[in-house]
Amino acid sequence: MLIELRRYAVANGQMHKMHERMSAMLLPLFDEHSIPRPIAIWENQEATSTLTWMVQWPSFEIRQDAWARFAPIFAAARRKEGTPEFVSRTTLTVIAPWPESTFEFHRMPPGCETAWHVQPRIGFGIGFMAACRETAFDRFRSAGVTHVNGCNLLFGALPQALVMLSWPNEVTRADGMAALAKEFIGSTLEEMLLGDETTFGRRGEWEDLDRASYLYHDA
Repeated sequence: MLIELRRYAVANGQMHKMHERMSAMLLPLFDEHSIPRPIAIWENQEATSTLTWMVQWPSFEIRQDAWARFAPIFAAARRKEGTPEFVSRTTLTVIAPWPESTFEFHRMPPGCETAWHVQPRIGFGIGFMAACRETAFDRFRSAGVTHVNGCNLLFGALPQALVMLSWPNEVTRADGMAALAKEFIGSTLEEMLLGDETTFGRRGEWEDLDRASYLYHDA
């Protein structure tokens, strides 16, 4: 089993068109042509408009075959759509969930997430996973997080981890992240991570992600 992480940079002011493409075109085509439904779809809350989604595959070979079969189908749908392209860049990687991490999110609406992109020092990847479970995950939950999911990126600058914090709503997320931003990361995690800042808020990269509800409505 593997999870594919896909990110789309969308032109300013065009995110609504990206959501329309996902909900009206892509999800029905995925269902029709045996592409797994995304685990979740998110719009980020940063200055650069990005749509992020994850899809789970039984194997890399099945993934390759499915996307190869889907490419001409999507190309035909785009020609029929007949609109100028508003996606400027697509990036993807494969991620491996940590043991006992199943990518569960707060399912009751409105639900939202925060992604913690962080790079452990060489040789500390396994220790970082253990330290997160022993200390950091409980601190995240104390801040209001309902589900914590960890994974390792398998390509790019390695080692690199992604920890997804799921919140029940945006207010809880804002309050929780404000508290975590000031909280000291602790000596154990501090020595394992690149960078020299001492608080959670300044170590690694944090990204707020608002989940698109239409994925569940259309299922």
